Amino acid sequence: MPDALRRQFHAETGNVTPLDVPPADSCDPVAYVASHGKILAVRASDGDREHPAPEGGPVEPEYRLIDPATWTSEVVEGEFRPLADQTYRPLQPTGRPDEYWAAIDETAQINHKFTTAVRVGRYDAKRFAFTPVVTLPDVRFSSMEMWVDEPGGGIYVAVNGDLLRIPLPQGPVPSTGRASTGPVH
Repeated sequence: MPDALRRQFHAETGNVTPLDVPPADSCDPVAYVASHGKILAVRASDGDREHPAPEGGPVEPEYRLIDPATWTSEVVEGEFRPLADQTYRPLQPTGRPDEYWAAIDETAQINHKFTTAVRVGRYDAKRFAFTPVVTLPDVRFSSMEMWVDEPGGGIYVAVNGDLLRIPLPQGPVPSTGRASTGPVH
């Protein structure tokens, strides 16, 4: 694990506070999560899942919320792909507290064939839960290439140099209810 994430240096006092995270091959910041006031980090092993190194960390990625004030952490579970997929802009707010529009790529290989689909829905950053609104087969894009116009009833997506408008399903979209915590990647 990089030393920069293993210790916090206090410039005013010169003290160094160790992070309470066990050693691993990698421990990387994912995003600042404002609804928690903490930093989401992923801890993982770089080794082979079939033959993991004993000191390399967890076989499956482990997500932790790190408190920047105390440098303590807690393991959290849920759907983290929308936070990890943020690059040049933040997720688009839905207008509800701690809730954002997100697109999750569900490309998978089944029987040596790839299936491609993207689920568009509401992401609850407080609960780390995703509630799908629509699934779009045979297309790939991320939250960064999408903008939802809820009052206008459309999802705008940039795909292969084209701008697509996809109808947003009519009616109220629940912000709670059946939510997916999905696979954690």
